[in-house]
Amino acid sequence: KDEIDACWACLNVYASLAEAAGMSLIKNALEDRAFQFLMPQEHRRVVAELEARRGHYQKVLGQARREVLQALLEDPVFMSNVERVEVRGRIKSPYSIWKKMKRKGGKEGGGEEGRTAGFEGLYDMVALRVVCTPLYAEEKKGVSTRSSSSSSSSSTSSSSSPTPVMLEARASKDKATCEYILHEVVHKLRPHYKARVKDYIGE
Repeated sequence: KDEIDACWACLNVYASLAEAAGMSLIKNALEDRAFQFLMPQEHRRVVAELEARRGHYQKVLGQARREVLQALLEDPVFMSNVERVEVRGRIKSPYSIWKKMKRKGGKEGGGEEGRTAGFEGLYDMVALRVVCTPLYAEEKKGVSTRSSSSSSSSSTSSSSSPTPVMLEARASKDKATCEYILHEVVHKLRPHYKARVKDYIGE
């Protein structure tokens, strides 16, 4: 009973807290360990199907990462506003995939509770994240303040405390950078893909 309660707490409380804190690796680890304990048969099924397709997913990720990175490096507007950029890719976690299967199964079953779809027809199985270090206005002018942010998870810090006005300007630029990457680079590479896209801006 204690183990079951702890697993449900991981899924419903601690994983959400880890996500809010930007600790995605810890979030995924908590969810997958709890998923494995609470629903071992479903966990084994998802892991087996995932492993059977892992080679294909890795190939897709590798190609997509190269395409996006090349497009970013060749974009003069983007490159004039960042110090560095990298593109990271990942395959979705077993628990995340299982939730997608549940949602799809419920829709196909007319809302039937407990119905789970298969891997077929699930397209949101991999994810890309563009991580960059923007150049802020004060840095371009030679002011000695340093910070780093990413298009999907941005943070700001400096050795000399930035003013509230500077922080607001940086946050605004971080959001604009995210939107530029998504709409002016990524969506132009794959305009036929219609998917849910998230922007992550953390201060």
